[in-house]
Parts: sequence; structure tokens; C-alpha cells
Amino acid sequence: VQDYPLRTRKLKRSAQQIWLLWLQDANGAVWLDKRPTPGVWAGLYCLPLFDSEAALLAAVAGWSHGAEPQALPAFVHVLTHKDLHLHPWHLRLVESPSPVDGPAAQQGQWFSAAAWPGLGLPAPVRRLLEAGQG
Repeated sequence: VQDYPLRTRKLKRSAQQIWLLWLQDANGAVWLDKRPTPGVWAGLYCLPLFDSEAALLAAVAGWSHGAEPQALPAFVHVLTHKDLHLHPWHLRLVESPSPVDGPAAQQGQWFSAAAWPGLGLPAPVRRLLEAGQG
């Protein structure tokens, strides 16, 4: 018995569906929220998160000024304990909003294309934004 490792308890994996709003103004700035602690991606800057597509579209409806959000391909991001099924949507605004004008009920700000690369971002959000730069 001393030669064999003890059986450890098996980690229970879970899955979560998350809709991301990649909001970009006419100058290329991106709206980012600082994530609360505790929680997924605690303390990092992130695109606004929603629990459903309907919630995302409802948030956008009031202030998008006629711009239409576009669904991007969904993908899975694997964490040690959870699979995140991410559903990004991109909305490019026709006009640049004021510095504080962003999604209702969200706490964040606009970051220029030169500023956001220096922020702490979750890996899938960074990859998404970098893919949009090229």
C-alpha cells in the first residue's frame, strides 16, 4: 500500500455558457469592464458578459444607434474546473460615443487600440481582440 499513491477525489467539472459583447467605437476603442472578485476572471478587464443571447441583445437595443451586432463563431475555453462555452458578438458603432457612454448596467470604460494590449485580460478575450486587429 505504501508503494502506490492514494486515490484522490475526482474534480467535478462544470460548464457555463457566456455571451461576450465586443463593443468597438468608430475609432477602434474597445469597451472593457473590470471583473469583480470573486468570480470568473476576477480582477481582469473583460468584454461585458451576459448569461444569454437575449440579455446581450436587450442591453444593446437601447443605445446602439442603429448599428447591428454580429454573432461570431462560438468556442470553448477550458479552465481547470470548468468549460466556458463562449459566444462572442461584435458591435462596431458608427459614431464614437462619449467617454462614459457604454452599456447600461455595466461598469467599464473605453480603451484605445494602443491602451488595451497593456491591460490584464483573460486569454480568450485577448486572442479575440488580437484577431480583430489583423
